[in-house]
Amino acid sequence: MKLLPAALLALPLALAAPASTPAPVAPKQVSVPVTSASSQATAALRAALKSLSSKQLLFTLQLEPNGNRRFQLGSQVPFNPDEGSRTLVQGPLETVQVNPESPLPLQEVWLAETARLLGASVPQILPPNFQLSKRETRQLGAHFSQSADLTGSGKVSLVDLAILASNYGKRGFGIPGDLSGAGVVNAKDVSLFAQQFPLIWPK
Repeated sequence: MKLLPAALLALPLALAAPASTPAPVAPKQVSVPVTSASSQATAALRAALKSLSSKQLLFTLQLEPNGNRRFQLGSQVPFNPDEGSRTLVQGPLETVQVNPESPLPLQEVWLAETARLLGASVPQILPPNFQLSKRETRQLGAHFSQSADLTGSGKVSLVDLAILASNYGKRGFGIPGDLSGAGVVNAKDVSLFAQQFPLIWPK
């Protein structure tokens, strides 16, 4: 005889109970660590994080004097005319330089670079009037709410498990699969994933 989970057995009682108004839930605050080279870059990053925030997630800027992810507006080295931004990598340090004379609106360039920082997938060459898709917004929400739905598809599947497995052991901010928010994908994230996607083997 197959036993039903207690949660399923309790479902009819829950449906029969009178509906109650859910209490408002405060958005989860997420501190985003970056190193800013100027007050202009700091203001632009804060504005972009505010645009990417939602009722569920509130992104705030956490300035680090010696972080591995640095943002600056302009550079002593000239930009290509069609460049909105570029990323220079020197060992563990990544410096994102934004072109002050970008052919695209600077607000859109900062928004795209901030979305990349959070782990969203955005194109290298931005289309006009760029903005995050609903799916990318769901992906950000899933990542920072410890949801195992890493693709933002609305369900947890083997595709999400494959993403977690491919990123296992990786370190950094905003890596898909880092459900605990510890900055590394490890056994704790596997445990959190398993709680939302238990594999039931036939006996």
